[in-house]
Amino acid sequence: MSKYRKPAAAAMANQEVAQNQPNQPTLEELRAQLGPVALLVSNTIELTVITLGSLISGGLLGYLGGGILNIPSTLFDKTTNGVLSRISLLHSKAWGTCKQWGVLSASFSGFHNFVRMVRGDVDDGWNAVWGSALTGAFLNRGGGAQAMLQGAATYAGFTYFLDKFFASPSTQQQQQRATELMYTDIPLED
Repeated sequence: MSKYRKPAAAAMANQEVAQNQPNQPTLEELRAQLGPVALLVSNTIELTVITLGSLISGGLLGYLGGGILNIPSTLFDKTTNGVLSRISLLHSKAWGTCKQWGVLSASFSGFHNFVRMVRGDVDDGWNAVWGSALTGAFLNRGGGAQAMLQGAATYAGFTYFLDKFFASPSTQQQQQRATELMYTDIPLED
């Protein structure tokens, strides 16, 4: 089995598109035609779009979540007087959460996509583990090398644990079938 094998659902979707439009090349065929510089530019654009999209969506969810979760503490804060000052305090708390969630979301998806590209578009669970390790190192960069290593190990270990613990039975069966297909039965002569 090739290590560059695409998931069955993606392959079937590409075949359906190719059948509906027989003269249209698939995305894989187009990428195969690119030279090294064009591939670098294509991957850079893809990585930038994915990372910025995650930064924006994570930031918006962080602002919304931070605003909603801080409403009770801001409304019942006895040190703040006036409606405008409470709204300003709520906004500043929500903005802080917005920045944290945006950076976390962008680093997770950006590093995950980066690892996938470096591994030659192999899409498996190891991309998440290595991407999480890079995220842990990135988020702990202010604490020095030891903090970066601890952050990388913690994030990667936690991601690996979640992936193994919460893997659906159908995913495990697909992985088992894929490993079974790697071997060919050869009849033995008596």
